[in-house]
Amino acid sequence: MVPTATTLWRRRNFPEIDHVVRREGEAPLRSLLEALALPAAERAGRLAAIPGLCWRDESGTAHANPEGGGLPGGADFPPMDQAAHFMRRTGGRR
Repeated sequence: MVPTATTLWRRRNFPEIDHVVRREGEAPLRSLLEALALPAAERAGRLAAIPGLCWRDESGTAHANPEGGGLPGGADFPPMDQAAHFMRRTGGRR
């Protein structure tokens, strides 16, 4: 059996890694960033509710939340401004 990234994270106890998002990360990453902006007293409850997130609490205890559903729909995310990308590719020409 090949160990998963989550298993390795827990067993090897990487102190420099506080959060791991399993599977599709678009929605969990957004929720993680929102949770990290909260005061410490509110953060653990929010982290525990993020599907697919592995995280360490203030005492260093590792937690692995159950995985969530599928991918969010495209309408759940704001449109990306890709103008800078195309300007670089075309040398500034539109």
